[in-house]
Amino acid sequence: MNKIFINEKIDILYSIILVLIWLIFLLICKLFNLHFEWTATFLLMFFSFTNLPAILRRKKIDRLSKTLGLSIEEVRDIVNIDKYDLNDWKWDKAYIPQKKLYLLEDSLEKMYLKKFGKEFRTPN
Repeated sequence: MNKIFINEKIDILYSIILVLIWLIFLLICKLFNLHFEWTATFLLMFFSFTNLPAILRRKKIDRLSKTLGLSIEEVRDIVNIDKYDLNDWKWDKAYIPQKKLYLLEDSLEKMYLKKFGKEFRTPN
């Protein structure tokens, strides 16, 4: 059985909430017979927000790796991410499977907790 990380559970909960909000919106549009172009625009915005947690996770992983002073090679070795022939390797350019992204975040958070004795908080 695969381990589900707490951050993965939170993302699943966010996705369920977003789908429910979208369904309620569609029901209201159907009830009041609202079929305008802005509903299609809202649909595109809705689907763009579904990728937001992954973007935020990548930024958090980048901050954690910089705070811990890890090189890119060490970060890739933590979860066995393939080697890329890129000199300027960036998180937003490389494909990392979602499961490995959660594993990497969890591993880096544990390393931060072990090194500094407190949980990592993202600056606002």
